[in-house]
Amino acid sequence: MISTRTKGIILTAAGALWGAAYLIPYKVATTLVGPEGLVLPMLIVAAVLNTFTIGVWRVKKPLKFNRTSLIVAILLGAFSAMGNEAMAHSLTTIEPGIAAVLLRSQVVFVVILGWWFLKERVGFRFWLGTLLALIGFALLQGVFFDMPGVALSGLLWVVLAAVGFAAMQVTVRKTINRIDPIVVNGMRLWVAVLLVACIPGRLMSLFQVDYQIWLLATATALFGPIISRIFLMNGLRYIPVALSTLVLFVSPVFAFLLGGLFLLEWPDLLQLTGCLIILTGIALPVLEKSKAPESFDNPSDC
Repeated sequence: MISTRTKGIILTAAGALWGAAYLIPYKVATTLVGPEGLVLPMLIVAAVLNTFTIGVWRVKKPLKFNRTSLIVAILLGAFSAMGNEAMAHSLTTIEPGIAAVLLRSQVVFVVILGWWFLKERVGFRFWLGTLLALIGFALLQGVFFDMPGVALSGLLWVVLAAVGFAAMQVTVRKTINRIDPIVVNGMRLWVAVLLVACIPGRLMSLFQVDYQIWLLATATALFGPIISRIFLMNGLRYIPVALSTLVLFVSPVFAFLLGGLFLLEWPDLLQLTGCLIILTGIALPVLEKSKAPESFDNPSDC
């Protein structure tokens, strides 16, 4: 029988795989309209598709909707908007590769917030695994050999983004046993649509989006904000939030494999080395036999 810990790791890895698949249509679409031109169409499609899924799911089983679900959806929408906007600001002063590596520091904020709000602690193997995963990710981005100066303002924006994304993980872990992930994800997406639509010029830009972009936005929305996010939220039902965040480091490894298969963009030797280091870092805490009681993996007080 599969343990709850293994189940959580499998669900999180599945979320990472779909998150990597999301990058393929995203990359194609952003070459046509840029990141800002894709965000609102993608969120609208994601919100509509997730709402349709809720309707289908309701036929099979009763949905869990309560005040907690509404509060969590608003918080996730706000944290998501904060993280994405902060990341966008950081890219005006920091190279994308460096920003991506710095953003992975969210694992540190996840540990801090998880310790404070969830009483979840990590050990030496986790920190060693995190260090290796960060080194591997830096190799993937090629920042070790091309490190231009990092502006303080850009660094602060990345830190703010990392805090926002870390807060999303901890919020889900804290409340996962009292919410329905499909319902909350749908409401979160509509909150995000409203927030992004308030940015000047975004609504008018929808009239310039052609059918090709809508098709790419549909694929991007389905793979990322819907399938990947629901897998990740369900994974947090079974494993600590810090371990979930570390397992997500496997996403760029999946992204390189999928990029090679569908875009014919195969990684070079340095990037393959980075992938192996990432997998080693993830394996250290994942393969460690859990010494925590079963209630730690299924917190009844969350």
